[in-house]
Amino acid sequence: MKKIVTVIVTFNRKNKLMAAIDAYLKSNIFKIVVVNNASTDGTDSYLGFANQTLSFS
Repeated sequence: MKKIVTVIVTFNRKNKLMAAIDAYLKSNIFKIVVVNNASTDGTDSYLGFANQTLSFS
């Protein structure tokens, strides 16, 4: 089986990011890498919460 890594670059799109991560978690993705371009909409807080809750690496 191939390992698939997805990279998401985001800037002030927390709601879309949450939906994208949810969709990727339901698929066969090996790893999700999120690049936050200094968002000011709470993206950093969500990613901190998601990292603890979903065990991202």
